[in-house]
Amino acid sequence: MGKACEWHLIGRLQTNKAKYAVRLFDMIHSVDRLELAAEIDRRAREAGLVMKVLIEINVAGEETKSGVPIADAVKLVRAVAPLQNLSVRGLMTMPPWFDDPEETRPCFRALRQLRDRITAERIPAWR
Repeated sequence: MGKACEWHLIGRLQTNKAKYAVRLFDMIHSVDRLELAAEIDRRAREAGLVMKVLIEINVAGEETKSGVPIADAVKLVRAVAPLQNLSVRGLMTMPPWFDDPEETRPCFRALRQLRDRITAERIPAWR
């Protein structure tokens, strides 16, 4: 019988907490820099597993939010590609808060366009 549920870490992860995150979670949603990706990779290798991750994109460029700027996202995905104990499963973003949820559509549209661009580049880590 498989696992009853999967645990996902959503939110900012400090590099020094990666060793705990790898043991506690099945997926990490907030990889936004190479230093963090490398530490998760190292800790996953030590634990004998491949960690599923999402690259966090700051689509709206909000200073109060984490995430790699959209202009640097492809570069980060390329840099993460050689890390053998990471499995990049996609992108995530946290759009600005609006009273009308329809106003978030441009953020998600930009994220989809970025996904399409990364897919077209055939980066090996992209699954």
